[in-house]
Amino acid sequence: MDTIAQAPLILITGGSRGVGAATARLAAAQGYDVAISFVSNEAAALAVAADVEAAGRRALPVRADSADPEQVAQLFAAIDREFGRI
Repeated sequence: MDTIAQAPLILITGGSRGVGAATARLAAAQGYDVAISFVSNEAAALAVAADVEAAGRRALPVRADSADPEQVAQLFAAIDREFGRI
């Protein structure tokens, strides 16, 4: 059994700062792969993704404004490409 492919997956909107970043790190520590959406602070999102990967999980930071339906669709398409599911 491939444990990476079977890991639970979580999407955290606003995952680059504050509660979202803390949730991403906690989820990774609990064995989740983490998709993070962010709007403006790419450096912070990449830092959170690095922390997730340092915990041994997969991370996908994606710039997407959840108020924009087209960006939300692109976010889910990126998640499907990377993880094959949500």
